[in-house]
Amino acid sequence: TVTGGFGVGSHAFTADYGGDSTYAASQSTTNLTINKASTTTTITSDNPDPSVVSQTVTVNYAVMVTSPGAGTPTGNVTVSDGTVSCTGTVAAGTCNLTFTSAGTKTLTAAYVGDANFNGSSSSTESHQVLATTAQGDAGGGTVTATITDGTCIGFANSPPPSFSAAPTPLPTSVTFPYGVFGFTAVCPSNGTGTLTLTLTYPKPLPAGTQYWKYGPTPDNANPHWYVLPATIIGNTAVFTITDGGLGDDDLVADGDIEDQGGPSV
Repeated sequence: TVTGGFGVGSHAFTADYGGDSTYAASQSTTNLTINKASTTTTITSDNPDPSVVSQTVTVNYAVMVTSPGAGTPTGNVTVSDGTVSCTGTVAAGTCNLTFTSAGTKTLTAAYVGDANFNGSSSSTESHQVLATTAQGDAGGGTVTATITDGTCIGFANSPPPSFSAAPTPLPTSVTFPYGVFGFTAVCPSNGTGTLTLTLTYPKPLPAGTQYWKYGPTPDNANPHWYVLPATIIGNTAVFTITDGGLGDDDLVADGDIEDQGGPSV
């Protein structure tokens, strides 16, 4: 019996018997084909998830050899959502993605293989990318809403931020020239989230403008109009909301802030 390590490809073997005083010499040949070993590729983590637009996301992956194959694969792995991608070596086990748009991304890691191992692709991995800025026009011109401070991550993709007419009935003698901005912010799951929102309007807001909010308050569970404390200077309105506090529609520290409101004249 002869054993040894053979590389990928076809190998021809010949066995020779020299014979003796009783038996004649003989020879036999055979062929052996060594195929590449199969592999499996897996995305093991993608952090942070959710991320925000233009933030670096570290994707970790692993390439494993499928039995009865053995050895250490080499070469590169490419991670992609179909639009953006990054490439790292098998040995590194990681690469960095930077998403340029918000939405639900579907990640796949693909190993290209090498001289001894077949390539493979991972199952899909869902990843959420959030925006920290939203724009819209409810009839008075383009309004820009930006999360400028706090521990909340960004605007939820579902439901998306909205710019719409103010809910009726309106408060007495009050109009909403830019309608209301509605959003859900994704925050730390432990309920400690805060956000500072800066709204920029196309024209300066008149003196005496207040930021009105439509929703429940701790003393009244039915949605209603009330004034949310805000700093209004020129064409901007700035306010801060705490998860579960005044301005959060569900009034529960549960990992998100839900709000809709706008400046009134």
